[in-house]
Parts: sequence; C-alpha cells; structure tokens
Amino acid sequence: MSALLVTAASVGRPAPLRLGPVTPEAYRAFLATRGGADGPSFLQVPAWARVKEGWCHQLVGWGPEGGELTGVALVLLRPFPGTRRYFAYLPEGPVADWADPDLDGWLGPLLGHLRASGAFAVRIGPGPAHRRWDAATVKAATGPGRRLSDVLADDVDPLGT
Repeated sequence: MSALLVTAASVGRPAPLRLGPVTPEAYRAFLATRGGADGPSFLQVPAWARVKEGWCHQLVGWGPEGGELTGVALVLLRPFPGTRRYFAYLPEGPVADWADPDLDGWLGPLLGHLRASGAFAVRIGPGPAHRRWDAATVKAATGPGRRLSDVLADDVDPLGT
C-alpha cells in the first residue's frame, strides 16, 4: 500500500495509519475476508467501476503502518464540468468495521485523501443495516392496503441506528 502516511499525533491513534491506493488484488483479497450474509455489496467490487460510464475511480485501503488492511473503499469520481474537481461517491461503502470505536481515526484521513484528490463533495453509503425483517414477517404483514413501513422490524441494529 502506498501514499499518504497519517501520523499518530494527527488522528490520536497509538500507531500510524497508512492510507492510500491499493491494487485490485489486495482489494479483492480484503473483500474475501468479509464474506457471509453481511459481506460487502457488489457495488464495492472493483469490477463495478468499469460499468460506470463517465466516472473514474480509485481503490483506497487503510490499516496500521506495516500491518494488514483494516478497510477499503471503491471511490467513484465524477468530474465537475469546467473544473478539475470531482464528486466522490462510495456506493454502499466503505467496507470497514463500523463498530470501530476509533471510526474518526480512519474516516477523517479517508475524507482528507479524497479532498486532496480533488473531491468537492463526498457521499458515502455505509453498510450497517438499521432494520431487518424476516420473510415470514413481511409476508404475514403486507397485502392490500398495508405498507411495509407499518411493519415492525424483527431486528433493529444499534450500530445501524
């Protein structure tokens, strides 16, 4: 992983954080460690960038200096006409530990990296789900004259909240 080295003093972390571009292979290897039902969205897979006409992209990763990646993001960049500035979009990402008590320790440097890349605005779509419904609950509670928004969720995740 190369690029921006964020010092411990700048983010209040005990160890330096390395944040910068990663190879598609390193990116995919990290995604493979995040499998399961709550794994990363297909919108964070590197191949998704190739179908987004008119957008350029970056694969960004971060983690402790000399250690494994702890998060990655597919960043789509849409040029703002007549400028060298971009709208940055991280669809259903970044892929990271949203329960990390030091969330600002990697989110702040990520936003700084995007600003340094020319982003004038950043939209992220983090992955933690807020509410979930079982299929049986939805089937039993919906029908003519009823709306899904009226159905109580089977699970409410405090992290998503």
